[in-house]
Amino acid sequence: MGMFFNNTTNGWSWRNNTGKAMDLFITITGVSGENTQEHYGVEGQNRPFYYKVGKQGASVRVYTNSLSLDFILVGGKGSYQELFTTGGRYLGWSEGTDYWRSGGNWSYRSYIYIYSKDGKSTYRREGTWAYYGGWMWQNIQNTHKQTQAGQSCSFVCSVPPNEVINFVKMPDNDKYQGVFTLSVWSFDGQYGGGF
Repeated sequence: MGMFFNNTTNGWSWRNNTGKAMDLFITITGVSGENTQEHYGVEGQNRPFYYKVGKQGASVRVYTNSLSLDFILVGGKGSYQELFTTGGRYLGWSEGTDYWRSGGNWSYRSYIYIYSKDGKSTYRREGTWAYYGGWMWQNIQNTHKQTQAGQSCSFVCSVPPNEVINFVKMPDNDKYQGVFTLSVWSFDGQYGGGF
């Protein structure tokens, strides 16, 4: 038994140019679902946020040019909408120009308050809000979420001379376009090893 291919791939095909029919032992596992890192979190909003649902893995079509073999393996489900973080906060808020520092991540914005203490007099107060470091999320959670592998199967097929066998990932923008796993072995020992 000789190995033709044994790896992950985005697509693979083989033409039988041996002049005789070849029996192939094939094992294939479709595209796994997406473990998305996208989330709904928005800086400045201190509340729980969740990851977006991962896309389903792309389907893989297996076929010969004569279509004597033609089937589709469905991709696996993507990650669920799990918790990203419980919220966040601004780092080091301080009031007043005393806290202004140059360089680093310090920033400021001016404000003016106009208010009345006794309903007659108007008071005016000016100052600066200074903060260091900006927004920081609480602990990030669930970075490695569970996904489902694509469908898997093993089979033997006979490929006539000049026939081509194809393993093609089906294009679909709504599906996760990851790689699939493919192993192709011949029963004829002339292609690397055998017994």
